[in-house]
Amino acid sequence: QPQPQPQPQPQPQPQTQPSPAAMNFDRSTQARSWMFDDKSLSQCREKVISERSTARKADGSSKVRKFASGYIHRHDKETTTDSTTITPRSSSSIDSDNLFKPLWSDSALSSNEQDVLVRFHAHQLTMLIGPAAILPSLVRSPTVLATAIVLFRRFYLSNSVLDFKPRRMAVAAAFLAAKIEEQKVEVSFFLVYIRVFGTVGATLVLSTFPNG
Repeated sequence: QPQPQPQPQPQPQPQTQPSPAAMNFDRSTQARSWMFDDKSLSQCREKVISERSTARKADGSSKVRKFASGYIHRHDKETTTDSTTITPRSSSSIDSDNLFKPLWSDSALSSNEQDVLVRFHAHQLTMLIGPAAILPSLVRSPTVLATAIVLFRRFYLSNSVLDFKPRRMAVAAAFLAAKIEEQKVEVSFFLVYIRVFGTVGATLVLSTFPNG
């Protein structure tokens, strides 16, 4: 009599372990302090404008603020005791008379218009540092560029482009990002970039706005 062949036993599937990055994300500062939805982003940008007058030192200079860090978690707690809401201002509320008001005027730019400038200068960082940097001495990895953009955009969630010039803050973000990612850059290289390409950046900004 032929002997029956033994049936193959199913092999247990190996259990996949989450990567260290995924395991640590919940404990990261990104998860704890820098997660936003559309509503909280809008509120932060409006708060930048509405509280500019109170964010000044005795000599009239602007204070660096950081209320956007952890904003959504604090706001969830505050809404239970405070029903105050911030009404966004549309860009149509800006007339020609506002163009002649000083930069510290609260009505100089709407939150949407400030966000346009922040996005523009964040994009310009690709020419300042990273794989596509204009100056060979500022060519660095994509990680440095990504870190610089994150630092730059986080800063303007708590501060106004009218108080801190975006071009200067872009250089500061690039310099700090290079140090964070351990791909340091000499400050003198950034000074060369500012001197050579500063007027080019100003021309590009003006070209984005329609005539009149």
